[in-house]
Amino acid sequence: QYEQAVATAKQKAEAAAVTAKSAATQGAFYAALALLLGGLAAFLGGRLGAPKPVTLLGAYETRRA
Repeated sequence: QYEQAVATAKQKAEAAAVTAKSAATQGAFYAALALLLGGLAAFLGGRLGAPKPVTLLGAYETRRA
């Protein structure tokens, strides 16, 4: 009876480990995806929010007008 209880506990522990591994893998995947999307949003926000560079040609045309 003791050996049967140990075998049952071992099977339950292995099943719990597989479930935890699956959940950790899925969580890591979604975390990586969120980091990539956040990086893309930061890049686009920086590019769209940055002031336009001043060029010599643009400065000349502004003074001329």
